[in-house]
Amino acid sequence: MTNNETQQLQYEAIQVMHAIEDTVEYLCREERLSGEKVWTMISALCDAKLAEFPTPDDIEDDEE
Repeated sequence: MTNNETQQLQYEAIQVMHAIEDTVEYLCREERLSGEKVWTMISALCDAKLAEFPTPDDIEDDEE
């Protein structure tokens, strides 16, 4: 990965982080949810969403 690609990836990660943190702050304040609860829910949602993507094994099976 080139330095430019690394910097771009870092920039994108920071943008995503800010968006998620802003959303969590809003939910905690407006919906009166605990931060721990929201971050736990986000973690579970991440696991579920990532499970929807094909794994390298799935891709190899499709190529056969």
